[in-house]
Amino acid sequence: MNGLPSSQGGGKFSRGLDAPQLCCGVLHYAQTVGIPTGVLTHTGVQWTQLDASGGPNTGNVVDGGRVEDPTATSTNGGKWYAYPHIAVNRFGDIILGFTQFASSQYPSAGYTFHARTDGAGVMKVLVIYKPGEDYYHKDFGSGRNRWGDFSKAQVDPSNDTDLWVLQEYAKARVGTDDGTTGSNSSRWGTWWGKVSPPAWVFISGNTDSAPALAWNPIAGTIQMLVKAADDSIWKATFSGNGTFSNDWQKISGKTASSPVIAWDPTAQKMLVVVRAEDDSIWKATINSDGTFNDDWQNIPGMTASPPAIVWNPVASDMQMVVRASDNSIWKSTFSSNGAFNNDWASISGQTVESPALAWDELADSFGILVRAGDSSIWFASLRSDGVFRDDWAVTPGRTASAPAMAWNGGINVIQIVVRASDGSIWVMEY
Repeated sequence: MNGLPSSQGGGKFSRGLDAPQLCCGVLHYAQTVGIPTGVLTHTGVQWTQLDASGGPNTGNVVDGGRVEDPTATSTNGGKWYAYPHIAVNRFGDIILGFTQFASSQYPSAGYTFHARTDGAGVMKVLVIYKPGEDYYHKDFGSGRNRWGDFSKAQVDPSNDTDLWVLQEYAKARVGTDDGTTGSNSSRWGTWWGKVSPPAWVFISGNTDSAPALAWNPIAGTIQMLVKAADDSIWKATFSGNGTFSNDWQKISGKTASSPVIAWDPTAQKMLVVVRAEDDSIWKATINSDGTFNDDWQNIPGMTASPPAIVWNPVASDMQMVVRASDNSIWKSTFSSNGAFNNDWASISGQTVESPALAWDELADSFGILVRAGDSSIWFASLRSDGVFRDDWAVTPGRTASAPAMAWNGGINVIQIVVRASDGSIWVMEY
């Protein structure tokens, strides 16, 4: 194989339509396509979803996409894709395996992935998980360089979640015989790849509002706090590998809404802040070993919904932002030893839900995100010295409840997550 997929007359490829997969009332299939129509310059692999629910929309296209290099030709080193295989798990996540070819490379095994939460036609980053090692030429005297028979995509039958691909690649030749018989020196091989999509896992316990999470770098665990139906507060942990420890323990105190928690690297403790039934604000701490100190203290100020707290690494204090009963926004701080500074200051703007707060490591400032009365989303910033910049700007989109955001150090952006009116979850980068 000279780096490109073999074809027969009329542009029909030796491996066309992959075996369709039925899941969740949707039929999934993949195929090799010659592009563009009429004057083929390259091939791509295409996946399609058809409604198979048996209802009035049966047969309609639900979603689909294509993997191709639109600039590719037979000589310019552009990528050709062929011999696709598709598999889908119980959640609707899709893996698409294929062989990648080019005039400047050997046939290689690859895949791409479509999560159930991705937008229409979106595929994750393309992965070439086994590069080709040599060229492949074995036509058995037929003139057809056969390829793709020993490839497959499959959902793991043990959990119906993990997705596997087994794709062909060109192995290193074992000699110099380039004849037309099956015993010549060309060799093909197969290589497997696995994708384990994120999946929701049930854990024991109950909460009637949003839980709070914070990383404990001393213990190497994630501390979780929740509010029970009787307004009591419970704590538990996740281990460093994400396993739930099921170590629920009730701590003293009550909260009328979701608690908040943040790690104080100076005091090496968790700061816990809650809202009482009368909108008063209370704080307490949890040691790095998980021991609750039962040191509740009422601090001046009121909040009509859960506050937001985030550590300020420049000022070495804890920034807090709250929503008042008139929807005005207020800020204050805790010192590095946990003492409340009672430095309340009103900032411009209004919010009908709890504000979200995140530290921007590149800008050395805080981002504040709020939901307006018309469900629009607004962003502003707070300097490391606590000065509010009053730079409110509306962001695209709407949210039906309080937004959430956090700094993503992997790609150096603030990541925003919101809930739409239909309950769906949306993410964007800021």
